[in-house]
Amino acid sequence: MGNQIASNYTEINFKMNLGVWKIHSAIQKNTNIPVMLWQLDQTNMASTNPLKSNKTKHAAMYLASVQHMRKLHHPNILKIIEVSDSKTEVAFSSETFFSPLSSLMDSLQKLDLTYIFFKIAETINFIQTEAHSHYLGLTLDSIIVDNNFSPKLIDFQWTFPINEKSVEFSYEIYRDIQLQPPEYIQSKTFQPSSDVFLYGLTLYHCLTKSSLYGSTEKDIGNALPSLLRNIQHVPSEFYLLVKSCLSIEATRPLFSVILENEVFSSLEMKSLKYLDLLLTKSLQDRFVFYKGIAKQLAN
Repeated sequence: MGNQIASNYTEINFKMNLGVWKIHSAIQKNTNIPVMLWQLDQTNMASTNPLKSNKTKHAAMYLASVQHMRKLHHPNILKIIEVSDSKTEVAFSSETFFSPLSSLMDSLQKLDLTYIFFKIAETINFIQTEAHSHYLGLTLDSIIVDNNFSPKLIDFQWTFPINEKSVEFSYEIYRDIQLQPPEYIQSKTFQPSSDVFLYGLTLYHCLTKSSLYGSTEKDIGNALPSLLRNIQHVPSEFYLLVKSCLSIEATRPLFSVILENEVFSSLEMKSLKYLDLLLTKSLQDRFVFYKGIAKQLAN
């Protein structure tokens, strides 16, 4: 870890690599609170950005992402505790988490994924309505989950104001073509509904454990219309949701509409939503609720 931020923490232990980040567990000295320390992996960046100018821009992009996240207060956006002032050694501390979603693909059940993607849709809807931005960072690696499988979003370097009809990022996007919407593949720009496509694409990856596109950019460009008209291998209850999100046209559903999709209206999901709501209540309200359950069981 860089000395600037590491000096405020003890018991620093390496946990994992995640994309361009090295992540350590640690204890904050003045509070004894467990945290995660994130450090931009300069070696990883050097391998993908051989030019120093690109490397500098890339570091600035990730620093801006962390600073953006720090301003957003939402239970499903990773909470940033402290950010290093260094522009050359980008590092920060955050709340703890359990795992990246990408590492849990073989163990998640459909209900787990349904809950996770409902919460993600809620969060992106919040980003749109409260932060007035489109969030274009969604991939399997940008979703981390806590011990309760509640998702936390990261990767806010790819956002743009909601009042812009389209945007061409000033930074080259170092992302696999498998993670890009058709409008970016075809014209190197994003549309206001690109975040919906990325939501559908990430959900598709989770449900099918496979990529949607072909192997090369040329193959993908030629095959896009056919691929997106013939979505396959998606469980029937998710099909209409995934199909509507993966429309090649820019007329994709709003996140407020996605939240009302029937896949999120099952009895199990209603129970999970109610438990989420209950956790926001006061201890007195919870006591009354559980007391009522006890009376019903007694009868």
